[in-house]
Order: sequence, then structure tokens, then C-alpha cells
Amino acid sequence: MVILALVRHGQSQGNAEQWFVGQVDCPLTPKGEDEARSAGILLKDYRFDIAYSSTLQRAWRTAELIGASPTRTYALDEKHFGDLQGHPYTVMERYQGQPWVGDWDAAPPGGESYSDIEARVLPFYHSEVVPLLREGRNVLIVAHHHTLLAIVREVERMREHVHMRNAVPRVYDLDDQLQVKSVRDLQ
Repeated sequence: MVILALVRHGQSQGNAEQWFVGQVDCPLTPKGEDEARSAGILLKDYRFDIAYSSTLQRAWRTAELIGASPTRTYALDEKHFGDLQGHPYTVMERYQGQPWVGDWDAAPPGGESYSDIEARVLPFYHSEVVPLLREGRNVLIVAHHHTLLAIVREVERMREHVHMRNAVPRVYDLDDQLQVKSVRDLQ
């Protein structure tokens, strides 16, 4: 068995203030730092051979507070929200009924669609992470809701939307064919 653990970053300033953070590089809040430390406690019995995070500080700082020294990659950066990025969630009211709202293949103006995110994340996953897992190496990935969702959908071979909560580790036990033997959210 090999372990793949996915962790969304702790609460960021943008999460706390309820705005579309996307690729804005905002810090963790004190609550987010505590959440990251708690994730580290939940993961203390696991040994990870390598850790990856996005280049955004809320992700790599979460990884550090968990106890890892992550390799940072843009492939794991959050969805670019285009014109919405940096604006409060309430701005969505003016976009209701737009074809890109809730459409997997459509993007907000100037931003990325969900399929764009998969096109960025999955090549990284298959070229970097899968070979390590096949070697029997345990991998920790600390990133963002949308980028982790792409990996969850790939690993679990599903199309549903899963909400990745802040700093709640999702741990997979994978067999030698990388089939999921068990999955659990640690809380």
C-alpha cells in the first residue's frame, strides 16, 4: 500500500473576508495557521517521502506548518478567477445566468474553467506524482480547492464535485495498481 494525502490550505485572509482569492497570494490567518498545525497532528503517524504545494504562500506555509518542506509548483496554483479575482463573493450576483456559472468547460471573463484547471493539474499529477506512487513512495500534496478537486476526480474516477475543506487531510490508501483501497477525511 502507498499513501497519497491531499490537504487544502488553512483559512486564508481572502477566505475569512469572503472574496475570490484565486491566484492572489494572500497569507494564512492565525486561524489558518492553527488549522495547518492541527492537520500536522492528524498526519503525524504518516511518513511522506515527498511533499508538493502550489507557489502561493497559503499552500506552502500550510505544508510547512504540517511539518513538510514542499516542492512548489505552479501546476497546483488555485483557479484563476479572472475578473472576479480579488472581489467579494457578492459580485457573483451580477453574473447570475451567465453561461460560465456552473459550467465545467466555461470560464469567468479572463479566468480559467474547471477543464482548464484539469489540463494544468493532471499532466503534473501523471508525470510527477504517479511515478513516485508506483515506486511505493508516500506523497503529500497541499494546494487549493479547485486544483485538489481535479486530483480527487482523477484518483476516485468520479465526476462529482467534492468540497475540500480547509486543512482537512484526505488520505488515500492505494494498491500497487493505484486503485483506491480506502479514503478518509481526517478530523
